[in-house]
Amino acid sequence: MRALGLGLLMVAAIGCGSTDEKPYTSTDFTMEAAIELCFWGTTCCDTAEQGTFVPGGGAQAACESAVRGDIEALYGTVPEEEWRGGDAKACVARIRVDGESCPRNFNVMAMISECNVVSPTQQPGDACTHSWECTTHFCKGTVCANPIAAAGSCAAGEPCEGSLVCVEGLCQALQPDGASCTVGTECMSGACGAGQCYNSEKYTCDGV
Repeated sequence: MRALGLGLLMVAAIGCGSTDEKPYTSTDFTMEAAIELCFWGTTCCDTAEQGTFVPGGGAQAACESAVRGDIEALYGTVPEEEWRGGDAKACVARIRVDGESCPRNFNVMAMISECNVVSPTQQPGDACTHSWECTTHFCKGTVCANPIAAAGSCAAGEPCEGSLVCVEGLCQALQPDGASCTVGTECMSGACGAGQCYNSEKYTCDGV
């Protein structure tokens, strides 16, 4: 496991995660994925960026807690027999590799939803209780739904089609510098501060 530093959407680290071959339980997955997310933030972003990109404003414990809560909201009720531990471990490994390259717009929750750590069986239109039951990874109300199309109404945490993101209640393209925002994942630059998408030249989350 990584030894964290400050805390962003992931955690700072000294190690490189568990080296054994044992599949991850859902608890392992939640903890390790949160660590990798916060690792990206604490190693790739400067102090100013940590204040806008990382849950808790850059505090390690707050970051991990927030990220774990988001993951548990997705997979906290998955029956053990339906959990794919090997795929969960591979998913964390992928997040680790991608995060260490210091990419902008590092949307770990989107990556996690694509990892298929559970085998979904419900198709769009089928009844559901949790998003992990749906092949589209989206349970809206009590029915599996497709990701929301451009200009469609959305709420925080609901998936939009392709590279669209939920901005001010609508699925939209990534926002340019100067546009209003609440989080960096809404911006082309990956940087949101003081309610605006910032010029990427001001940020170091790309490792520069």
